[in-house]
Amino acid sequence: MPLRYLPTIFVQFVANGAVAQQLATVDTSCRRRTVHEAYTQASLVLVGKVLNSEDYQQQLIIDTSRTRWRMHRVTLEVLRGWKGQPRDTIMFDTSPPEEDSGATIFVPNQTYIVYLYSEFDASRRRREELSPIEALLWNRPTFLRCSRSANVAHAGEDLRYLGKPKWRRR
Repeated sequence: MPLRYLPTIFVQFVANGAVAQQLATVDTSCRRRTVHEAYTQASLVLVGKVLNSEDYQQQLIIDTSRTRWRMHRVTLEVLRGWKGQPRDTIMFDTSPPEEDSGATIFVPNQTYIVYLYSEFDASRRRREELSPIEALLWNRPTFLRCSRSANVAHAGEDLRYLGKPKWRRR
């Protein structure tokens, strides 16, 4: 290999490593938002019962470089909502709660209020208007770190602020 390619290869390797390291690093600082701030930031606010809550390994492969890190996946049976479009179930990923003070510990069979962000809900597009690939991502919103997601037993202030739900699961 000619020497003139080595600087380019080195820069690409360092850049790929930096991206992988940034994705694998969790910012553990967290400022809890007010109910109004959390509601404004979220495009999907709902209450759901935890069906599943488990750790898994996420992997990023760039060329010959592989990086792995732990994540946590939560599946909820949706009961009612204040913002966003109705759903039956929803799945989202968080950092493992024991590694990130901004993540909530979700216990199976417990009920939680969650603040999430979904491009589809933010754009106010109906599920029927989505392409087949977009429809696959419909129930995979982003968990908002440091929001007010919590067990409903500890979410009285949120529930009072939100008032009557806009929709309920049938």
